[in-house]
Amino acid sequence: MANISDLAPQKVWEFFSEITAIPHGSGNEQALTDHLIAFAEKRNLKYEISQDNLFIYKDASIDKKNNPPVMLQAHLDMVTVRDHDVDFDFTKDPLKLIVSDEYVKANGTTLGADNGIGIAMIMAILDDNTSLFPAIKAIFTIGEETDMVGANRLVSSEVEYPYLINIDSEVLGEICVGCAGGISYDIALTPDILEVTDDYASLKITISNALGGHSGIDIGKKRINAGSALLTIINTLSNEEVNVHLSAIEAGIVRNSIPSSASAIIALPTAFLKKAVTILNDAIVRIKAMYQETDGEVVFSVEETTNQNIMFSDKSTKAIIALRALNTRVLKTDANNNPILSANVGTISFENGQINFKLLARFNEMADFEVIKQKLTKIATDNHAQIKALNSYPNWESSQDSHLLSLAKSTYHKLFSTDPKIITIHAGLECGLFSKLNKNLEIISIGPTILNAHSTDEKVDIASTDKCFTWLKTILNSI
Repeated sequence: MANISDLAPQKVWEFFSEITAIPHGSGNEQALTDHLIAFAEKRNLKYEISQDNLFIYKDASIDKKNNPPVMLQAHLDMVTVRDHDVDFDFTKDPLKLIVSDEYVKANGTTLGADNGIGIAMIMAILDDNTSLFPAIKAIFTIGEETDMVGANRLVSSEVEYPYLINIDSEVLGEICVGCAGGISYDIALTPDILEVTDDYASLKITISNALGGHSGIDIGKKRINAGSALLTIINTLSNEEVNVHLSAIEAGIVRNSIPSSASAIIALPTAFLKKAVTILNDAIVRIKAMYQETDGEVVFSVEETTNQNIMFSDKSTKAIIALRALNTRVLKTDANNNPILSANVGTISFENGQINFKLLARFNEMADFEVIKQKLTKIATDNHAQIKALNSYPNWESSQDSHLLSLAKSTYHKLFSTDPKIITIHAGLECGLFSKLNKNLEIISIGPTILNAHSTDEKVDIASTDKCFTWLKTILNSI
């Protein structure tokens, strides 16, 4: 196993290693903010805190004093997902890094290369006193992974610059110029509670080791959603007229990730136990075959377990099962079959007497905002559940005609003798909010190659990180 200190560019990986040692899940960014403030103070860089966002300023090189300034932007928070059998506390534990010849990943958890590698690149730029750069404003936002909290707090006076380079994209050689908007929903159902009587037995059904992934980037890859699949499996009992009651259910960790694990406990008359096990195992065989290509390592189990104190009524159980339709997956694609409208149920839980579904809907076209709202509202109300819309963020309208984009394209070609791909993505970037605040702002989003973001198999490509940083420095030098 290689040592991260031996990787190039050395400064980027040094700063990234520091970042991974500091807990910085969404809502817990203060320690990383403090670290960046200390970084700025050590280098005599001016900084400001505004609405919990951090701005750090670097003066232009002498030869670049009259050149237009540029904003570099990354978000401070990371998605906190761990394997179901890994003991890890994201509020206090440092990530355990694994370095191979090609990739850096974490052991049993998300890596936070989304967006820690972007932060590290910006830190390396701010630390560089030998290259020729224009004046730079580094913007580090909070809560990007939870409804763009920090970017939603920005005001127009804070983004009055001509150029913005967002470093939150995930494929080297692509320049993102547009992205999806998003809106979060909480759906709650209060089930009727019954006592589990002595003539009932219970089964625990578990799904684990699914691939999971980013609910935008990976939503069109037909991966299993463990929560939705679990309810589909349980529904086969109802179809076979087995009187089944949910007693407990849990799936996923965060709303913007495809759940890789889920479990439920069901109660049913003891007389149906053997039949139920057969039906469930038959359903599992069908589900495994359906997802063999995308989730070949997924694990299912059905085992008898101790009765819980409660179970939900037949009516409530059927309503909960029906709410799996909230996980619409891809509803609409563009001419190239890329997703442009979707919804992902990221978590299912039973807390304080309520069944809770947390989901994130995404739309690349503003016209579809109302479409997804109406569809999800109907599914919830048809099943006597309450639906609450939370924060939303706008889509970023594609623009392929700007000086900044031309610079990014030409410098990439000069460095690597090939043309970059210009794309829009079905994921959320903060660029849409920046664009809304400054109509004249030219924006691009770039980044190194990150695979399986928002999952425990997240990893960042080492060679692409070196190339991306060289590209970023060349763009800045060309402005």
